[in-house]
Amino acid sequence: SSSLPGEGKSLTSINLAHSLSQLNKKVLLVDCDLRKPTMAQKLGVKQEPGLSNHLVRQCELPETVQRLVLSGNVTIDIIPAGSIPPNATELLSSDRMAKMIATLRNSYDVIILDLPPVREVSDAMVVTNIADGVVLVARENYCDRPLLSSSIKQFEFVNAKIMGTVINQYNLEDA
Repeated sequence: SSSLPGEGKSLTSINLAHSLSQLNKKVLLVDCDLRKPTMAQKLGVKQEPGLSNHLVRQCELPETVQRLVLSGNVTIDIIPAGSIPPNATELLSSDRMAKMIATLRNSYDVIILDLPPVREVSDAMVVTNIADGVVLVARENYCDRPLLSSSIKQFEFVNAKIMGTVINQYNLEDA
């Protein structure tokens, strides 16, 4: 997740998925930003059927998974966000979402949930109870320290394990 939109969390998720798949890990990338999804467009895959469609019982889970061949035998599986629903927080906090992730854990080494920013909506907070941890993405000269600190406190309030922070667009010349 990130504090604000535009910090590079989706691109960071994609790059992490790619890197892990190169290490022969079976990786699933799930676009959990049901309000402003970007994953399908960034990766050139179909937006639907996706996560929201499965959560509202419009399709079965296997119908949502798309395989993306990155190079040679390096692949990642993707579940795009699907149709934009009117009740994203409710869907992400549902028992069906928790059961879906529990089922997928049996098939993948790593599942990366690309979450919306925490300052925009509470969607990221409700998913943390089914995630092993959270990586926060912060873009230099975009997200200030007080805002990042506030985001960290929000995750701590819901007992999320913060695994680390990625500083994006860091200028080495200023270091």
